[in-house]
Amino acid sequence: LLLDLALFIVLGANIGTCVTALLASVGANANSKRVALIHFTFNVIGTILFTAIIWIFREPVIDFLISCFPGDDQMSLQMRVSLFHVIFNVTTTVVLLPFVKQLVKYSCLVIKDKKETEEELSLKYVDDRLLSMPPVALMQVKKEMDYMLGLVEENIGLAFVSMEKGISDNGERLRKNEEIIDFTNSALTKFLIKLTSSVDQSDERIIGSYFHVINDLERIGDHAENFHEIGIEMRNKKIDFSDKACEEIAAMREKILKMFAISKDAFENLNKDQLSTLTDIEESVDDMKKALIASHFARLAEGKCNVAGSPYYSSVVLGLERVADHLVNVGYSIVNPVGSQKDNN
Repeated sequence: LLLDLALFIVLGANIGTCVTALLASVGANANSKRVALIHFTFNVIGTILFTAIIWIFREPVIDFLISCFPGDDQMSLQMRVSLFHVIFNVTTTVVLLPFVKQLVKYSCLVIKDKKETEEELSLKYVDDRLLSMPPVALMQVKKEMDYMLGLVEENIGLAFVSMEKGISDNGERLRKNEEIIDFTNSALTKFLIKLTSSVDQSDERIIGSYFHVINDLERIGDHAENFHEIGIEMRNKKIDFSDKACEEIAAMREKILKMFAISKDAFENLNKDQLSTLTDIEESVDDMKKALIASHFARLAEGKCNVAGSPYYSSVVLGLERVADHLVNVGYSIVNPVGSQKDNN
């Protein structure tokens, strides 16, 4: 095989390798399709550039490659072709590097964004093509759950702001997050059910754990939404908690935030070091719930508290205690598939 013919085959093969990426992007989200398009465009531009170079400077190119690896044996020919391939990729990268923004803009023009609701209601890391690769599928499910945990944590923060300040501006963000959380719960559950039939016994244990964690995260998301609605409803009705009630809820909230940090670290990094601390905080939250409810009724009896705010206060305290239970389940899922085995409502 003549060297110059081999070089043209290399150029053609570079475009051919893009086909698999293009096929893999079918059914994927918009950004995945854009990556595949940029990959294809990169190789097409490089191929056009090097076709022109070889066509015009055929002899200098051939002489250069031969001088690098002299000889008539098969190994020398292979090394020349390999060197050309390296030069092709490096040169094309250097040439196109200043035009990265333009390539991204081009890909966005060709592949339009879906409508916002459609884009949100799709898993970021998981699709059915992973069912044939269970180990990879479980890794991607874990990423999806980490993302879900981040949304749940954000919603709890937004809900606290709504309760404490009566601000409704973050309501749209919270509702969008909750919509994604609910969708992720449903979609991941269906995916894991499909995946169960193709995994071994050890992976079945992991999947069982994931089922429970997904449910716990979804329930925490529901509580966050309830907290937000309580804050907005109280503002609309011009109801305020007493200063003492606000202090008590803030103290309970701080414990929940500490539990979030520990549970998140445990689940994302498989870190068992602070699980006992997680349990201790959760037990203190249980004790605090009883103490706060008793304190609240004492204030009511003494007329120090607004009766209209009583059901809201009780709902918040009980809701925070249940969030603590779910967070224990999430943290302990790394050692026990069903977490703390508590019966949460």
